[in-house]
Amino acid sequence: MVQFHTGVRREEKMTKKMTEEIIALLQADGALSIAALAEQLGISASTVARALRKLRETRAIERVGPDKVGHWVVKENS
Repeated sequence: MVQFHTGVRREEKMTKKMTEEIIALLQADGALSIAALAEQLGISASTVARALRKLRETRAIERVGPDKVGHWVVKENS
């Protein structure tokens, strides 16, 4: 059996450091999109979306307004 790899895939698990970086970026600019966060962190947009979903579930962040013109609010206790 022969396996071909088209590229190196970096393991992207949500770490405490990653969540702290996302929170710091959102505190600085709550209007950042998932794509912008992914670019700044050097990770995939799907990983950022997954991290944001978990942060919303733990109520560390909240989305205010619609997707296109809304913004993120970081809760004080996060």
